[in-house]
Amino acid sequence: MNTRQFQYALRPVHTLTEWDLAELRQNLAELVVLESEREKTLAAAAQDYHAAESAMRAGHAANALVDPARQRQWHQYLGHLDRSVVNARVALEEATRLKEAALNAVAEKHAFLKGLETHRDSLFEIFTREMHAREAKAMDEAWLQSAAEKKAS
Repeated sequence: MNTRQFQYALRPVHTLTEWDLAELRQNLAELVVLESEREKTLAAAAQDYHAAESAMRAGHAANALVDPARQRQWHQYLGHLDRSVVNARVALEEATRLKEAALNAVAEKHAFLKGLETHRDSLFEIFTREMHAREAKAMDEAWLQSAAEKKAS
């Protein structure tokens, strides 16, 4: 039996799907890196905020008489750091949303590819059974012909 004769009609679709899946996986990898970078940015912004807040509290504890202008500057600075934390959190949430969407796209494309492979495998099984049946029929015909020739001689 020669299985090289099997031709899967959807092979071009299968190949394109493999390429699409590879591209989606690359995109997912980039988004995982982006999410990681944004997590680090958020952690750094939160650390800066907490360090400034601790410094301000330490300054208040050391000086019973607080300069209102200096206190206003600290509050403005803490407000700026707080906005940085909020912006970093929003950026992280967006990166996470994009990563999850990419993960879903990879899962869908992978499921489609597995469906194509299952379809191909079932068609190959049918092809193999048909080839075995043809070979068996050819062998039967050859045996009958040789038996008829033996009888005729």
